[in-house]
Amino acid sequence: NFVRLQDLSLSFNFPGTWRKMLKLTNARIFLSGKNLLTFTKWPGADPESGANQNGIPLRKMYTIGFNVSF
Repeated sequence: NFVRLQDLSLSFNFPGTWRKMLKLTNARIFLSGKNLLTFTKWPGADPESGANQNGIPLRKMYTIGFNVSF
């Protein structure tokens, strides 16, 4: 048995007052992560693969970005 936080995405749309001040039509910043946490008593690297302790753990990935329109 295990619980995994596999995908998480957060974004923020800048308020109209900030966009007007910067002369932008739209502005958004975002952050996402993949394979962030796994809660388990399994001794190996990945409980889904069924590999023993010599297995390779899942790669964590982070993405940050900024979308703007003029």
